[in-house]
Amino acid sequence: MAVRDRTVLYSQPGALPPQALEELITKIRAVDLTDVRRRAAAGAADRR
Repeated sequence: MAVRDRTVLYSQPGALPPQALEELITKIRAVDLTDVRRRAAAGAADRR
């Protein structure tokens, strides 16, 4: 599981090979959390 600023960004069981882990870390660092939160809020509003 990968969490950044109290937001779960990755949740899959099992270990990753070293190269895949490095790629995941790079992608998580690049995530725009403002955009993620905006999309999550929009999705929650659509389900109401």
